[in-house]
Amino acid sequence: MPIITKPTRIFKTSATLIDHIYTNNIPNISHSGIIINDVADHFGIFFISGPKSDSHAHKSINKRIFSKNNISSFNIKLRSIDFTNIMQQECPIESFEKFYTLYKDAFDVCFPIRSIQINKNNFKHEPWMTEALMLNMKEKNKLLKKN
Repeated sequence: MPIITKPTRIFKTSATLIDHIYTNNIPNISHSGIIINDVADHFGIFFISGPKSDSHAHKSINKRIFSKNNISSFNIKLRSIDFTNIMQQECPIESFEKFYTLYKDAFDVCFPIRSIQINKNNFKHEPWMTEALMLNMKEKNKLLKKN
C-alpha cells in the first residue's frame, strides 16, 4: 500500500508523485506527510509509525546454564554414580537405558532449565552477534549517553 498519495514535485504546468513509501503493514497509529520546502525541486516525505510493539518485553526463553560451577557439580555427580549394575546387564539395550536414565537425571539436576527474561540489551539479535560484539555495543551505547 502506498503511504504518500499526493504530488511531491510541483511545477507551473505539472504535479507528479515521484517520491514513494510503500508498506504492507499500516499500524493503527501512524502519521505520514509531505514537507514543503524550497531546498530541492521536490518536497520531502515522512512516515512515522505508531508505538513499537515491545515484542521482547515480556518474552522469556528456557535455557540451561552451563557455568563452571554447574559443570564441576555434574562431574562430581557422575563420579559418585554406581555403574556396576549397568555393567552386569546381559541386554545392551537395557544397559543403555539404565545408563541414559542415570546420566539424564544427573544432567537435569546439575543443569536445570531456567526461564530467562529477554532483555533487548543482553539478547543476541543476530546469530553472528558474539559476546565481544555485545560488549562493544554496550560500551558504544555508554559513550553515546555521555554526550
